[in-house]
Amino acid sequence: MIKMMFMLSILMTALSGCNSSSPVKTSSKKCPFFPEYPSENENYGKDFFIAHGGGGLDSYAYTNSVEAVEYSIKQGYRLIEIDLAVTTDGKIVGVHDWAHFNKITGYVDLGDKALSFKEVKSRKIHGSYTPITFIEIEKIFSSNPDLVLVTDKINDFQALTSTFSFLDRMVVEIFSLADYELAIKEGILHPMLSAGENEFKGTFIKDKGVKMLAVHSGLLNKFPELLQSFQQEGMCIFAFSSNEDDFIKKNLKGNKATAFYTDFWDIKNGKCSQTKAECTTY
Repeated sequence: MIKMMFMLSILMTALSGCNSSSPVKTSSKKCPFFPEYPSENENYGKDFFIAHGGGGLDSYAYTNSVEAVEYSIKQGYRLIEIDLAVTTDGKIVGVHDWAHFNKITGYVDLGDKALSFKEVKSRKIHGSYTPITFIEIEKIFSSNPDLVLVTDKINDFQALTSTFSFLDRMVVEIFSLADYELAIKEGILHPMLSAGENEFKGTFIKDKGVKMLAVHSGLLNKFPELLQSFQQEGMCIFAFSSNEDDFIKKNLKGNKATAFYTDFWDIKNGKCSQTKAECTTY
């Protein structure tokens, strides 16, 4: 009799938890870089936006400048993306690509000519801003233990591991399946696979236990159920790039993206800080 009453108690408890009015959990696990998920009516805060190329500054996007990074930190960003390149003498600097850097520093005629560390240091971006180098990156991220560096462009993993001391707070975007495995072997703790349609249709992501993906915003509506299932398993989905209010909020709440790369998102006010023409998804 006692055993029967005990089993009945368990059954009633289980049934009470299945009440149709109970909220449905959309994610059973959480991306480890995002400890706090906001409520339905709360603005998405610093854990859900990545300052693209250091973050927007004075209407300029992805300058990869010291000033842009410092401004993003003041605005409340915790995740800072910096495009990285290696100079001709083997030093890491914040450069999207050499053609772009030469253009925005007044040397468009040099095309994609790579530069030395000294040459990079001598330039000014848009006539005003300071190029960021491994020296400033190490200083900024070492003195701000809450920050996470998200890298782009660079595939010299040994240069990263030998240059920076905060590898536990560094997310490294990887651009091929072979490099993904190589990055792990060379000591990258948080490799993030840049995934396109081919990767989604294949089995590599599940076979290798990939934990982080960089995904173009155009794929969010093409593979919604797959992305939702990835997030439910605790995978981090970083979507690039958007400054568009409705698009960002729809996909964050729909569990298709964990965070967005953005240029001009005002974290404190929960909206794009620029004109409507600039608040777009691309």
